[in-house]
Formats: sequence, C-alpha cells, structure tokens
Amino acid sequence: MEHLTSTIELLTSLQSQYVQTTQTTSSLHQQCERLVQEREQLGRMATGIEVRLQYFGDFDNVVDNTVTDPQNFADTLDKLDQSILFLSANMDYFESKTYLAKYKQLQARALANLRDMIVTKFKSVTQSVKIQEAEVCCFL
Repeated sequence: MEHLTSTIELLTSLQSQYVQTTQTTSSLHQQCERLVQEREQLGRMATGIEVRLQYFGDFDNVVDNTVTDPQNFADTLDKLDQSILFLSANMDYFESKTYLAKYKQLQARALANLRDMIVTKFKSVTQSVKIQEAEVCCFL
C-alpha cells in the first residue's frame, strides 16, 4: 500500500512536471513566433529605409554616370527624374532640400550637355552634307 501511495505521488509529480514543461514549451514557441514576425517586420522596414536612402547615397554614382557613361545617358536622366520626384514628395526628410537642389543642378547640367552634343552632331552632319553637296556639284 505504501508502495502504491509512493507511486501515485510520483505519477502526480510527473504529471505536474509534464504540464509545467508543456506550458513552458508552448510559451517559448509563442515567443519564438513573435520574434520571427518581428524579425520579418524589421527586415521589411530595413528594406524600405534602404530604398529611401538610395536616393541620397546614389548621388555620386549619378554624377559619375552623367560624366563618364554616355551609353546609359537616358538611364541616368531617368534616375535623375526619379530622384527629383522622390525628394520633391518627401521634403520632410533630412537634407532632402539640399539633395533636391543638387539633383536639379545635375539635371540642368546633363540636359545642357545633351543639348551641346546634339548641336555638335547637327553641325557635323551639316558639314558632311555640305561637303557631299560640293562633291556632287563638282561632278556635274
């Protein structure tokens, strides 16, 4: 009888420990799920911040591309337009006014360079046509 009582006490204790372990495990699982959700949310926030910061950090790259990369000039102009639109829409961001002025100045310079390239090309083509016209006139 004593042995039976002892066994019942041990089973009761074991059941109590099982319930406590189950509760602890469940609580730990819920905390882990919450941490995973927080991590995902922080990742999305970090990505959003990174996207916004690229307009500020890309300025030097855009400057370099307007000067050194005539092949991607249209892409660079598009990037300038996007940056100006973004900064215009977010004037409350730190230093957005400064960067907006820089981007607009760079855009004006890039468009002036484009105009100069077009004028130079027109002059070259005009000169070439005049030479060909003179050669044709000489043969007639």
